Amino acid sequence: RESLEDLIVRSLLRLRKEGGAARSNDFVQQMLAYMNTHYADEALSLQYIADNVVYMNADYIGREFSRVMGKKFSAYLLETRMERAKLLMTTDAGLHSYEVAEQVGLGNNPHYFSQLFRKYTGLTPTEYRSRLENERS
Repeated sequence: RESLEDLIVRSLLRLRKEGGAARSNDFVQQMLAYMNTHYADEALSLQYIADNVVYMNADYIGREFSRVMGKKFSAYLLETRMERAKLLMTTDAGLHSYEVAEQVGLGNNPHYFSQLFRKYTGLTPTEYRSRLENERS
């Protein structure tokens, strides 16, 4: 009888854990979909998504996002924005840094964008464009 009770308890705990993981994956997937669509919105933040997208506590969804994705929400958002910036610079060499910054949600501050871009890629936007141009030649 005890072993049957132990088996039932272990099974219920496993189901509860798996069910929690499924719910986490569901709202994390919802967060990712929203972020990938709205990355250019300067107001996009973990708190914004908590309040307006998944309707859950920001601390909780931040922890779950980190657990599921292996990185913090802010790091993932920055990575998304920087990868989109690189793509924009690759596809349209005529865009100015301030235009790229606006299109990826980093606003009217090209200096801040340049700092973030350099920290992310190791190159300034100008250096990145030069490297692209040299690779094309």
